[in-house]
Amino acid sequence: MPPVPDNDGDRVERLVVELQAIELWDADFWRNSDPEVYEMTAFVGRRKRRAEILSQLLTLIPRLDIYANEHRCSSRKSSQGTEGPFVRGGSSGN
Repeated sequence: MPPVPDNDGDRVERLVVELQAIELWDADFWRNSDPEVYEMTAFVGRRKRRAEILSQLLTLIPRLDIYANEHRCSSRKSSQGTEGPFVRGGSSGN
């Protein structure tokens, strides 16, 4: 069964959470004055994953920004003529 596609906002949120987890693990790594070999290997792997996440975020965030701008423009177009102090086609009271 193919994976269910999610929206870009959920994906960005998941990537940011993963990035925060990597930062916590790296902070712990730097506190250790004599890391084991497996800790060094894990650190290098996290650095690679961090670069992948940042690259993905750079591609996703502009798409979200474009979507937000399109959404604002389309909602402005659909609401034109309904805002403001004057209503067209209404009775003038005479």
